[in-house]
Amino acid sequence: MLARALVWEAIGGMYGGGVEEVAAIPGGVLLARAAGEMWRSPDRGETWAPTGGNTERWAVLGSTAYGVSPDGVLASRDGGETWEATGLDAPVRALATSDNAVYALTESRVLRYDGVVWHEVSDVTGLEALSTLAVAGEHVFVARGMSWTEGTVTTMWRLSPGVDTWTPVLQNLDLTDGVDALTAVDGRILVGRPRRSILWSDDLGETWHSDGGPAFANTFAADDGFVYTTGEWSFNRSEDGGLTWAGGVAVWTWEPFLSSRASRVDGTLAAADGYVYAATSRSGLYRARHGQDDWDLVGVVGPQAPERLLAAGPHVLASAGAEVFLVDDTESRWRRSHLSSGMLGGMTSGDDALYVAGEGLHGSGDGGRTWQSLGAGPLYAVCALNGRLYAGAAQLLFTAAPRKALQIDSGIRRSDDGGETWIDMSNGLPEFSSVFAIAGAGSSLLAWGNRGGWYAWRGDAWRPAPAVPGLVVRGVGAWFYAATEDGIVRSRDGGDTWEDFAEGLAGVGVESIVALNGGLYVGSADGIYASPDDGLHWRALPDGLRGKHVLSLAASRAYMYAGVAGNGVVRAPLPDVVADVDASGRRHLEWAGLKSDPPGIEPSGLLASYPNPFNPETWTPYRLTEAADVSIVIRDMGGNVTRRLTVGRREAGRYATRSQAARWDGRDDAGEAVSSGVYFVTLRAGSHVSTHRITLTK
Repeated sequence: MLARALVWEAIGGMYGGGVEEVAAIPGGVLLARAAGEMWRSPDRGETWAPTGGNTERWAVLGSTAYGVSPDGVLASRDGGETWEATGLDAPVRALATSDNAVYALTESRVLRYDGVVWHEVSDVTGLEALSTLAVAGEHVFVARGMSWTEGTVTTMWRLSPGVDTWTPVLQNLDLTDGVDALTAVDGRILVGRPRRSILWSDDLGETWHSDGGPAFANTFAADDGFVYTTGEWSFNRSEDGGLTWAGGVAVWTWEPFLSSRASRVDGTLAAADGYVYAATSRSGLYRARHGQDDWDLVGVVGPQAPERLLAAGPHVLASAGAEVFLVDDTESRWRRSHLSSGMLGGMTSGDDALYVAGEGLHGSGDGGRTWQSLGAGPLYAVCALNGRLYAGAAQLLFTAAPRKALQIDSGIRRSDDGGETWIDMSNGLPEFSSVFAIAGAGSSLLAWGNRGGWYAWRGDAWRPAPAVPGLVVRGVGAWFYAATEDGIVRSRDGGDTWEDFAEGLAGVGVESIVALNGGLYVGSADGIYASPDDGLHWRALPDGLRGKHVLSLAASRAYMYAGVAGNGVVRAPLPDVVADVDASGRRHLEWAGLKSDPPGIEPSGLLASYPNPFNPETWTPYRLTEAADVSIVIRDMGGNVTRRLTVGRREAGRYATRSQAARWDGRDDAGEAVSSGVYFVTLRAGSHVSTHRITLTK
């Protein structure tokens, strides 16, 4: 039985969450990838519906969309509603369009599609590590997308009409890290490169210019004289095709035009019909008219499950992507808190106040209606314990040409007056240690950093606490509880020793822990489990979302709130005591939510990787509705393949524990440790493809 459902705000409610890719088709149709699925909007992003398709890396020519799928390149002539094979079934690295044709880059060839058949343009065997493609008239450009240091550095090549060989057009121009983005706009070639400003050429690559402009440009979109890119972690635009001439000198006129609230950009851009669209992995999907500075968050591209839930009295906070949302027990509609951050971190409550960490620490004494800034800097972790606040800083190091450290902060600080003043208490932590989690129980503190793992506070300094398992640790009363691959363990001596005590949780991957009414609840990849006796015995709640992936839990005065993958947030009236839920199924929880899924088999797909963020290894669980050959590919932000994990043939079922899930040790196919940053995990199981985001911290 379902009680009254929560109602989202009219234009999307809890926006947040990852939109990995967007494409715009003339006429107002949008395609997007989010939550591992493909979505379609017929009205410029106001409403969305899943398509059931599995294409990505789209290119649009006229009113026809082309996309890459496990079956090769597919085409849609009806705005993404249906797709048909084009005859190219080889793995495709990139698509590009000219005025009248579509081009595809494979491992060994460049091909041209005239709407009927594919024609080979040229062989690219020997031009290793190619990842990007652009076409200017009949001139084709290909470029490397990875570091290359052997001999003379050639990063890009051109093939011109009537010429049988590829001509090098970029050599030794600060491009040893490869090319992130490549496009042609009215014959002008634009190149985005790591840590360097954009290069441009008006003579098909014979000469190149770099007179400023944004660094780190990793995607382009162009429409009606406007060019858009991402650079220096923000959106940028040019209204003259990429440059303005003044006194015979090329001067860049790129301008950052999106507020810092959503400036952490790692999705793609699209432009059509006078609008530009920006996909972000933490803030949702944005839309603006050409030349305008006012951006709207549009639609809900799939229901977003919050990464964190926090309840204090009747008030509930939910963090989704880079936004914080509010709801009270008496309300049925989420409200935006107007708190946002490109690096939203932890949340805690204490002394009737709420605290949210991110790019600074903010506190609220009125249930989140108003907020006060309590500290600047990249504060990621926060904990309230015994009247004190503890905040952990995650260092940010941004560099540009010339290399420059813009902001570095790390360690742990304490406030005894609600955040008015702070005292450094980083003694014992490694230098430049970013702190991503702080937990308190009784009078003990544990903190997790990217250098050295868990540390315990011993009165005058932090000491290593190697016995702490996993990354999900919560304090309840005098006990620390930690989630493991096989359930949950607890400690009462500040994390020195841990007791494997939980009967009924064996093999359950725990995601979140919450205490209420004298009992404990945990959210897992297989629903909610409850314990009436401090965790000694556990059982799955009869109506505890069995079979659902519960990412986060919180308990207010009247409800339990759960963040459920694929379903957003649901809530249920609390039982008086957890012991009232017995093995025969009496006193079931009645869940009220955004929607009730019809009965049936859950679709194949990725479950949340854990830990995430991680260092040095992470596990990616998944679910199969039928037997399939399973493979997992990990790509960096530029789309380059970092690691291929061949899982093999698997039967239908859930593969959630560490012994079952796919493990990545943070190394590439050559066995080299990769750098910290954002990576994308793609699962291929038969015809199913899904992708999600993970973060490696060092």
